[in-house]
Amino acid sequence: MPDNGKLRWGIAGCGRISNDFVAALTTLPSGEHEVAAVAARDRVRSEEFAKRFGIPKVYHSYEALAEDDQIDVIYIGTVNSEHTKLCKQMLHHKKHVLCEKPLTLRLQDTKDLFAFARQNGKFLMEAIWTRTFPAYKQLKSEIEQQTIGDVQLVTANFGCNAPNVPSLAQRNLGGGVLLNVGCYMIQLATLVFPNKMPTSIKAAATLNDDGVDETTAITLQYEDGAIAQFLMSTRVELDSAARIVGSEGTIEIEAPFLAPTQMLTPSGKYHFVLPFIDEKFPTNFINSAGLSYEAAEVRRCILAGELECPWMTHADSILDAEIIEKICKEIKVNYD
Repeated sequence: MPDNGKLRWGIAGCGRISNDFVAALTTLPSGEHEVAAVAARDRVRSEEFAKRFGIPKVYHSYEALAEDDQIDVIYIGTVNSEHTKLCKQMLHHKKHVLCEKPLTLRLQDTKDLFAFARQNGKFLMEAIWTRTFPAYKQLKSEIEQQTIGDVQLVTANFGCNAPNVPSLAQRNLGGGVLLNVGCYMIQLATLVFPNKMPTSIKAAATLNDDGVDETTAITLQYEDGAIAQFLMSTRVELDSAARIVGSEGTIEIEAPFLAPTQMLTPSGKYHFVLPFIDEKFPTNFINSAGLSYEAAEVRRCILAGELECPWMTHADSILDAEIIEKICKEIKVNYD
């Protein structure tokens, strides 16, 4: 990183989430963040992407991006099935990495990637942007201070009618509602019940013809009897709110719970104003401006010499991956 503290980003992949991530970067100080290069296998898409955002360098291979010594950190926004390989490639070339969720498709790969990042002395974070939202930082404080007493129940739903989107529907791309949406629910459970593996994991799912889940219901139970219950679907629309119920009160995270701006607690209602993205940069996902929270946290960590984000640690990602792998076994979804 240059002495001026400007973080130079390389973008791997030109899909919808990469678009929104770069759009969110435009809300941050230009003296702190710069998109230096983008890479994708599709020449036309990568050049259109670079033109849209004024990115100076375009590569048509990920290896060329990895080899650019004028880049500090890589954002990986490709399909899920490419994450493991690209993370290794970028870390091998001494790049810090922020990789979209799910970090990998298998628990062992997740463990191996974090070990490899540490061996190389590089920052690696699974991009669970939710954890960096102000609402989630407040939620974590509420849980730690036990403002609702002992947590008894966590619930959340998320549903959209998008059964034919390839990244959600195709097994070879790492599709399935659990991997792509359920990860946000599992991270909620592991935030509320930190460092705890459920003693019971039950799940039922409807699979598509390619063998990935379209609708999944999950119940996690913990040693003290507390329960987390989640419902998710790519077949039907569902309200995407969440509730955390304790012995002395309730916290309600208003929709969308995975990128929230409003939260009701026993002490009152919180409203967090998102950064503003210029309308010349259209986005694809709700509240995408919140991706800037994640990017700012990555810069803070790298400047501080930290190898992991305290809001979404390596241990958090590993625990989430372990729970997800157990659920996959329960619903008979296999990515091998």
